[in-house]
Amino acid sequence: MDRKNALWTGERKRVAELCPMNPVFLRCLFEYNPHLLEKAAGIVLRRQDLVRKGRLNTAGTAGIRMQDRNGQEIRVVITGEGFIPLRKMCGIVPYDAQRKDRTCFDIRIAENDVFGMGWPVYCCESGGITRLYVNGMYSRESALSSFLHDLRCRSPENMLLPELILTVRYLKESEPGIRRVIRALDEARLEEQTAFG
Repeated sequence: MDRKNALWTGERKRVAELCPMNPVFLRCLFEYNPHLLEKAAGIVLRRQDLVRKGRLNTAGTAGIRMQDRNGQEIRVVITGEGFIPLRKMCGIVPYDAQRKDRTCFDIRIAENDVFGMGWPVYCCESGGITRLYVNGMYSRESALSSFLHDLRCRSPENMLLPELILTVRYLKESEPGIRRVIRALDEARLEEQTAFG
């Protein structure tokens, strides 16, 4: 096997070993399929009345503008990055989907239960932004647990949600998808090196 094929084989293996909950893979997933971002926002927010209106210009995250049936605009950013326990900064409470006055969400999907209280979604309001921390280990029967199950699966064959299966299969098994993920991984590594010197 020549050097170029060996490198490509290594890159394919590198992508195949990622689970979709990986912060860089998650960003690729939502950038490639904005409809999936809309669906994820609806699942996490437990709101089926949201309609996508456009993308948000956000650096390094997937962002979307949505509108509810009353015409209220809702802005959502979803990422897998930046988990810092904020108990000391603001009061953490379970997310209440009944409150409709919130319009700006920063949703962070964690691989683990970062606050250790077993809630599916933790909520912290600060500076006009509602920060939601999704417990990636949540597994009680719900649309959220099915979505999180799929984000923990390395192989599309073990997933439940058809849209997620198709998008993950594209990113992990097609040459353009693999190249997209590799480019994003390399960019993230360079950003990290630049930030930490």
